[in-house]
Amino acid sequence: MSATTARKKSSVWRNPRARREAIAAYMFLSPYLLVTFVFTVGVFLFAIYVSFTEFNLYTTPEWVGLKHYKSVFSDGKFVRSLGHTTIKFTCELQRVRVKRLVSQIIILLM
Repeated sequence: MSATTARKKSSVWRNPRARREAIAAYMFLSPYLLVTFVFTVGVFLFAIYVSFTEFNLYTTPEWVGLKHYKSVFSDGKFVRSLGHTTIKFTCELQRVRVKRLVSQIIILLM
């Protein structure tokens, strides 16, 4: 191994100029990251909360717990639709796999 390849890379935080550039980059990224966090994680957590309540825009939310989930999974139409979705997904996945395999065979034969 030569001396140039074995040389240890210096850390960004040890070099003052590189540190300022890294801090500036994080400062430019922080508004984007904040908005992304609020509008993805925040909305996701609110949706989970709402799913456990009886939510109406005109009244305060009433906690019902797992009542909604029990009613959905006890409904025969929902369970049947899950089966149909699983079958559709499996068929579509196989179609894509076959299509990819055929395209690879065609490329190999060229």
